[in-house]
Amino acid sequence: MSRDTERAIKELYDYIEKHGGADTEEDLRRLTNQFMMEYNASLPDRPVLDEDSAETSDDWMELAEETDDKDDAIRYARNALSLDPDNLDAETMIAFNTEYEDVFENLLAMRKVCDHGEKLMRQKGYLDKDVGDFWMILETRPYIRALGMRMKLEIYCGMYRLAEATGEEIIRLNNNDNTGARLALMSLYATTLDQKPAEKLYERFSEYGPDSSMLLALSALYFRLGNFDKAEETLRDLQHKNKDTRRFFKALIDQKIDDCRTDDMALGYQPGTISELITIFDENSFLWQSEAIISYYLWSDQKLKPHRKLKKRRK
Repeated sequence: MSRDTERAIKELYDYIEKHGGADTEEDLRRLTNQFMMEYNASLPDRPVLDEDSAETSDDWMELAEETDDKDDAIRYARNALSLDPDNLDAETMIAFNTEYEDVFENLLAMRKVCDHGEKLMRQKGYLDKDVGDFWMILETRPYIRALGMRMKLEIYCGMYRLAEATGEEIIRLNNNDNTGARLALMSLYATTLDQKPAEKLYERFSEYGPDSSMLLALSALYFRLGNFDKAEETLRDLQHKNKDTRRFFKALIDQKIDDCRTDDMALGYQPGTISELITIFDENSFLWQSEAIISYYLWSDQKLKPHRKLKKRRK
């Protein structure tokens, strides 16, 4: 669900409340249909959103998210926060994008945002009755986004255990993990050599089918723990899912990954191709670009290398 859709749903909620609420499913359907007709009819006449037309906290946040200028984004977010002191998205943008001398200061600011978010979640009862469904509720999404930003900053600061705890909290609050925290979490487990939680995580999300990011990290984890049979088994599963697996390792070994990034990602991310593996490589650089993993690249390349069958000599 996009931010535009989130905003439309917020307007729907306000519309229903303004019209006395919906006591029955029939009332809900009627008001929803009525709202959609009026909403769609109003779109052509809506003014272009800019600094002069922005009125609400959500308006300013929309401007903040759309601009490419970091200073403007922070300024718009501050305007949003002045209209709604509990706008966690605005707080997150300010904390994450402010240029401190040390990124650790960003993390400290982000921790304060998450503390505020947790307080709000408790005050509004979400932590009592809605754990597991946070992404299904618009009001709790900003807290999940804030935790995701904190996790990124913890990883950047090398605080891998803290990042693991944050990732585990995200998937506890949001069972379906719509934001993909599990993918970074698996790479963190491969970094800290945590086999049991890694296997538990993989099993938990196995119903969605094997994920390339999780398979790649899990294979590397087994290799680093010396369990080469499991490492190869998982590597074969990855190769079955992504035909370019060996090509990816060969590009890393030959130091041609930048060429592949230019040539194969011109059309963007494509599942089942080398572009998918390069995206994993880039998004989880704390694991994949460390010297400690180079032996795994070499080993994987050898394991995936096709072997020629020896021809029998004629007598």
